[in-house]
Formats: sequence, structure tokens, C-alpha cells
Amino acid sequence: MRNGQVYISWQSCCAIISNVLYSPFHMIPTRYASIRSVVLATGLVITASLLAFRYPADDAIQRIVQGLQLFYARTLPEKVYIQFDKPFYATGETVWFKAYAVMADSHRADTLSKVLYVDMVSEKKQIVFRRTLRLQNGLATGDFALPDTLQPGHYLVRAYTNWMRNAGEDFFYSHQLAIWGAAAPSSDEGPATRPQKSKGSSKAVAADVDVQFFPEGGNLVDELESEVGFKVVDETGRGVSSQGKVMTADGTVVTTFTSRHAGMGSFRLIPQSGQRYEAEVTLPDGRRATYPLPRSQPSGWLLRVTETQEYYMAIIRRRASAAEPSQSTAVLLAHVRGAVVYTGQTPVNGNEAFITRIPKSKFPAGIAHFTLFDARNEPQCERLVFTPETEPVRVRIATDKQAYGPREPVKLRIETSGAGGQPVSANVSVAVAALQGQPGEGATITSHLLLTSDLGGYVEDAAYYLQDQQPATRQALNDLLLTQGWRRFVWKKQLAGTLPPAEFALEQGLTLGGQVLTAARKPAPATRLTYLQAQPDKAFYTAETDKEGLFLFEGLKGTDTAKIALQARTPENKRNLFIRLTPPPTTAGVILAPLPAMPSATVSDYIRLSQRQQVAESQLHPNAVKTIALGNIRVKAKKSGSTPSPLNSLPRPYSLANVKEFRVADMPESNRALLTVEEFLQGRVILRPNQAPPLYLLDGIPTSGANKTSMSEVESIDVLSGNNVAIFGSIGAGGVISIFSRNALTHRYSESYKTKEGDKGMLTISFPGYYKGREFYTPRFADAKTKNQPDPRHTTLSWNPTVQTDATGQATLSFYTSDAPGEYRVTVEGMTAGGQPVQGVGQITCTR
Repeated sequence: MRNGQVYISWQSCCAIISNVLYSPFHMIPTRYASIRSVVLATGLVITASLLAFRYPADDAIQRIVQGLQLFYARTLPEKVYIQFDKPFYATGETVWFKAYAVMADSHRADTLSKVLYVDMVSEKKQIVFRRTLRLQNGLATGDFALPDTLQPGHYLVRAYTNWMRNAGEDFFYSHQLAIWGAAAPSSDEGPATRPQKSKGSSKAVAADVDVQFFPEGGNLVDELESEVGFKVVDETGRGVSSQGKVMTADGTVVTTFTSRHAGMGSFRLIPQSGQRYEAEVTLPDGRRATYPLPRSQPSGWLLRVTETQEYYMAIIRRRASAAEPSQSTAVLLAHVRGAVVYTGQTPVNGNEAFITRIPKSKFPAGIAHFTLFDARNEPQCERLVFTPETEPVRVRIATDKQAYGPREPVKLRIETSGAGGQPVSANVSVAVAALQGQPGEGATITSHLLLTSDLGGYVEDAAYYLQDQQPATRQALNDLLLTQGWRRFVWKKQLAGTLPPAEFALEQGLTLGGQVLTAARKPAPATRLTYLQAQPDKAFYTAETDKEGLFLFEGLKGTDTAKIALQARTPENKRNLFIRLTPPPTTAGVILAPLPAMPSATVSDYIRLSQRQQVAESQLHPNAVKTIALGNIRVKAKKSGSTPSPLNSLPRPYSLANVKEFRVADMPESNRALLTVEEFLQGRVILRPNQAPPLYLLDGIPTSGANKTSMSEVESIDVLSGNNVAIFGSIGAGGVISIFSRNALTHRYSESYKTKEGDKGMLTISFPGYYKGREFYTPRFADAKTKNQPDPRHTTLSWNPTVQTDATGQATLSFYTSDAPGEYRVTVEGMTAGGQPVQGVGQITCTR
């Protein structure tokens, strides 16, 4: 017995779960006399005995735990976080970022997926930028060069792996990034940007609010007191302040409420049998609207979880109907990211209330998920609580001077320490950016990994909830957890073992997948598919579609944009097929808030800094070509030169150096119709006796009987020998004869990856490789060549995404100040090898 709780090891489940401590509830029926009493806020007195009931583990608990662990073992959920160098930007600037991909349960570096996709999506739901990044030990860096013609507004930055698409887009990393117009005047000179017409004014937003009510645990039950959370948001998901009153059907007021933070709050309610309730909500502009509360059930379960400094207190009540037996069984399970922390089981008699206390020390940092199951193993109630880090990684940022003049060297020392002040090694990014506009709304690596990544929907100003442990902040966090809800899985599916198959593969390298369809747009199974790559390297692969017509080419190099031709044929060698590539995630659900019509004074100051920076950049690089955004395509310049010959555009996965090409365009049509390919080649190609027959390709696809193709359908024939046949393996040992039909010329390479479908059994695309990130400009003023050059760094002095503190927890980096005086914030974020988030801030002063 410890802390008033009896702990019993569950030996029968050791093969399934290791190092997990189980205990029966410290549940006390109200009919027992005991040592002490606990008075709940409801006024209900629950007797709390130090004698706990002991119940052996049974199949019910085992099945629940197995379902939980099976989910994490099969789905291998991942998380992604993006660190930016600044909280917001101006057009014409560069967004620098670093990505962290981790396993969702342990937060250790993701070693499964090797490819990360980062998109920037506009208010019009268009993908403005897409970066395909190579993950190395779960890390990647990238950037967005914002055109000066970009429309100011909020943009959604989302990041995901292909594997994360199986869980749905709600699990992607997403962040609303504010981008202001660089030409915007200050607040005393007029509006900085035009209001976004598509979103309307602030009054229009306020007129279209969403009001929802969430009973704690999930249900309202007659005669039992519940805490009810509420949330009032506008159409962009941002909280709206409100107040209101709860009334019965005849207008009697039973309670009132006022929102606390981000439009959320809570109130208590004891619903009466047969009574319906509604809430009259008053908005900031005085308008009122009435909304119904969830219907109270005549019978059911309630789960309430409160906390003290050392314990979580779980209170369970049941109201049985006349048709139900008075005695039932309750099972309570608590887990954090799949790691079972607590489980217990007890009989429940009639309307008795039970309470158990669980030491917080048993819970790792993050969201704990409490679930109450009934005797049939059906989940009845769920509740989320948050456990803060008891020993967060501490970051100390030190400089070699208190203040710096223009173009002075700065030596920055980073120290990271863990429990007990012991040094800990960490991989971090360090950004030194102008203090104007900081801190901005958003998230930190801690708030994302421990909180918002396990919640559903958009969380406004996520870092607020973990900024301190003050009562007001803890209450706001409780309101968030009451209203936001768990989002990882549905218990009923897990207990039934009905996990859906993975539609999207784990990517160890770039992949190209899709589906082949018939002319009737039905799946085309057992279709032969050929992959031909002409640039930057030559490649040739073959595959066959599955029963759903699906295909996947894996292990693409991705060194540069590839010119690829996909060709499909039915088993009967027919080509009336459609090739459809797997589309990227949809942007249909993207809803972004407009920028304020008037920027704050702080934002206006930042915009002036950005203007000076862009002037300095133009002086430093006077011949730089500006990037212009045209939809989803980025155009820097148009190449001049002659149009290539159509025959040169044919998809050849081999070099023409050792190829004998027969062009038959000048051959009279009447002669063509009389000859087959085999007859045409007689006398032109010598086939050696006792040698393997040649491999015939028709538009790149190995095709039996292609030698009987009529020359009237042929545009060109390549005869390969020597080293060129090595790409085809043993099937090309007898040489390769590649026939291109006239139809092949009608399919050209698209200029972007937007092409998703090709007809007549052929699709040609430009497939982007891994993005090659740019390097942040770091001048060395000690060098005579750069001493007198303009310095464009007015907003971000330094961006270093590859800082590693050593075994002593220390790292040192250096950079120069610029010509711009002011205060600069040093932001450090990263991860330890053990999966613990790292964050810290400091400040640097630059004088004139």
C-alpha cells in the first residue's frame, strides 16, 4: 500500500505488457463506514477508506489493453513539428524552417519515414509552395522564398509524411502563418492591407459563430451533476468572447456562464428528469442567440476527473434504469500515448458513487486519456487531463558581451541540462530575429508534441496553455481539454480489431503511385505497367497492378526533377486505359482567418525593417531574378532555343550513344502497310543463331508479338546492343528492339506535377525530386572582400538549424551583428535523443 492506494501486479498479462503497474480502484461505496470522508463540489459525501477492493485481472481488461497496444503496433503513428525563424513575415522575405519528425508514442526521432512533404496553402485553397524533403534521423531543413507579388494574408503551412495520410489530415502538422505586405504603411498612415473580402469584416465573422457544449465524460445523465464545457468560435476557428445563461424549457434560469480564454469556459448542471435545456448566448456586440444543450439521458454513467497537487481524482457514478440490473462492473483505464499508466475494476451497486486517486508521478508528460468501460467492455465515458513536465530540459543562453555595435562578432553559448541539472545532449535550431512582433501567436515544440498534436481541430495560441502553472492558465487548459476532444482512435473499432488497411506506404525514398482504370473508369487489375525515365538519369522498371488497379514504384532517387513516362497495357495488349496518379492531400477543408485590416504598431515597425532589408538585398545582389508566383507554378525565366525534335521527346531510358535508330517517317505509306516490324528489320538487323531472342518493347513496354506490329503504326525503331541492354537485365541478353508507335508522340511531358491522369495507356510527367534548401546568408566582415558590402540582415540576424549540444550539454556558435540596431530574440528549439522537447529564449542588444 502506497499513498492510500493498493498496487497489485498483473502477472497474467506480463507477456503483453511489460513494466506496467496495475491496481484495483481505491473505490469506496457510500454505505461503508470508514476512516475519512471526501466532500465533492456537488455536495455528495463519498467515504474514502484505506481498504481497497482487490479483484484479479480478467479477460475484459486484457482485451482492452491488447486493443490499445495493437493500435499503436499496427498504425505506428507519427508526429511532425516545424520551427520557423520568426512568428510572421512580409512579402519578399524568406521563410526559414526546420522539421522534426518523431514517433507519436515515444517522441523519439522517426526512423520509419524518410520523406517529408511541407506545403504552403493560400486562402483560396491553392498550394503555393510544396517542398519534398529528405528526412535524416527525423530531421530536415527547408525554406520558402516569398515573392514580393504574393497576396498578403494568412497561409496554412502543413507538414506530413506519406504514412501519416493513413490517419487523416487532422493529424498533419498545421500552422497559420501571417504574411504581411512589404509595402504596407504604418498604422498612423492608413490601412496596411486591404481587408480580405472573401472572409468579410469582423462584424460578419461575429455574426457567423459556432457554439458547442460538451458534458464532461461525454454524457448528461438525469439527476447527476456534470461539468459542461462550452466553446464559441467564428468561422475561422478563433475564439469569440461570450456570456450566457442556461434555462429550462419554460425560461427558468438555472445557471449562468462567462467565457474565459479563446471563447471557452464551463459551468455545472444537474439535469432534471424529462427536462430540456437551452443556452442563451450573448456576443460581444450585444446580439443574442439561443442554442440547445445536449439531451440528458435517463440512465447512464458519469466520469469526472479532478486534480490535487499530487493526485488525479477519478469519480464514477452510475444511474441505472428500471430495466437494468442494479449491480454492474466498471473498468477504468488511463494511458498516455498508448502507454498504460493505470487500470482498475470494481463492481458498482445501484446509484453508488466511487472515487479513486492516482499519483501524478505515474504519468509521463502529456495528455492522459481516461476511459470508463462497462461490464460489456463498451466505452461509456472519456476524459482528458494534462500532466506537465516535472523535469523539463533547461536551456541557458549566454553571450560574450552585454551589447554589440554594428558588424561586431557575437559568440553565443547554448547549454542544455535535464533532471537534477545534469547535462543532456540535444539537436536544436537557433534563430536570432528582430524583437518586433515577437512573441507571436502559435505553438512551441513543447506545446505541439505534448498537447495539440493529440487534440482534434485548430488550437488557437497553443503556447498559452503551457506558459505557467497559474490557476487561470490551468483552468483555461481544463476548458480546452473538455471541449477539444481526443482524436487518435475510436475504442469500438480497436476492441473489434477492425483497423483499416494502410492505403499509403511508409516511404524510405521517393515513390510514384496511382491507379490504372479502364475506359469505363473501373479498376484495371493485372495491368502491365512500364516506368521509363529519361532525365536526369536513365531508368526502366516494370510492374503489374493489383486487383484494385493500384501500382507503386519505390526507391526513386530524387536527385533532380525527373522526366517520366508511364505506359500501361492490358493482358490482351490493349491500351485503352487511363493512368491516374495518387493526388496530394486535399485543401478543401482549409479555412484561414483574414489579417487585421489595420496592422499593430509593432507589425508596422517590423514591416519597415523588412523594407530596409529588401533594399539592402537588392544592393547586394543587383542582378538577382525575382520569383513570380503564378498559381502553383514558380517561373524564374523562360529558356530560349530551338524546339527539340519530336523524336527526341520519346521516353528512352537509355543513352542514344550505342543505339541504331530507324526513322520511318519518310517511308511511303503504301509500303508501310505491307510490312511488319520483323519484315522491316530483315537485312537491317542480324540475329545470331543459337542466341536468346531479342526483347521487344512497344512504347517502352515489353510486349510479346510486337515484332508483328504493322509498320503503318510505327514512328521509330531503336536497336540496342552492348552496355545499353544492361538496364533490362537478363531478359535483354539477346538484345533489345524498342518500337515507338505514332501514338507515343501525342504524349509529351507536362511542365509540372499537376498532371494527374493520362489516357490511351500513357502518362508523362515532370516528377520533382528532393528540395535542395538554400543557405542562410552569413557575412564574414573580417574578410576584406565582404567588409564594405551591404548587409541585408534587418529582420533575422542568424539562422542555424544544425546545432548539436555535446555530452557536456554545450554548443557554441558565432555570427556578426548587422547595421540595424535594436533588440533581437534568440529562440532555441529542438529534441533530445530520448524524445524530450527543448526550448528556450534569450536576447541580444545591438547599438548604433
